[in-house]
Amino acid sequence: MAVDDVSMVVRTGEVVGLIGPNGAGKTTLLNAITGDVRVAGGSLTLDGGSLLGMRQQDVVRRGVGRTFQSPKVIPELTLLENLMIGGDARGGAGWIRQVANSPRNRRIERETRERALSLLADFSLAGRASHRAADQPYGVLRLVEVARNLMLDPAFILLDEPGAGLTEFEREEIAATIRSLSKRQIGVVLVDHNMLLITSACDRVYVLDAGRVIADGPPAEVFAQSGVRAAYLGVAE
Repeated sequence: MAVDDVSMVVRTGEVVGLIGPNGAGKTTLLNAITGDVRVAGGSLTLDGGSLLGMRQQDVVRRGVGRTFQSPKVIPELTLLENLMIGGDARGGAGWIRQVANSPRNRRIERETRERALSLLADFSLAGRASHRAADQPYGVLRLVEVARNLMLDPAFILLDEPGAGLTEFEREEIAATIRSLSKRQIGVVLVDHNMLLITSACDRVYVLDAGRVIADGPPAEVFAQSGVRAAYLGVAE
């Protein structure tokens, strides 16, 4: 679904929900922000600088992180290793530094490891650091994806359906994690179909329908609008 005439603002430390029926254009909008689809017109800015026409890796280096509908982890690697391989994505070097065994590269690897261990501890995953991703519950992999994004010190994170496939307890965990991103002064765009997650985590909500914004505001106010109930919740006006 193409998006048309969408105006959206996300501030530092703010959690903004993006909801709508299937096919409304939510993931397309995220893809436009991250440079995964071509934008035909309009503007897309981060701290006053344009992101239009940038490659995905350049958008990441500008400070935009993202998770996906299915967690993108490397199953054979440990949770610690999964965080570490993302640690240099913003700088474009990755673990290739290990090839050159210089004091500087050893220092960078040590600092990356320490940063990854600290984040795993923040997410209550320190005890799983040496465990393979393939052996972890789905909810843990969701947390790992968010933690790996934090290795890049992002200004904003786009979360694409992080609540999908989670138990009620896991959804409460991910909601708390999302709120913790706000405390780190990271802006968040949250796409999800779970209304409890949206209402518990978001400061504001935008509703997309057929590629256009039909409502925006605090969650309680937005969900009270008859047009939103008709388009998204399946309740006739």
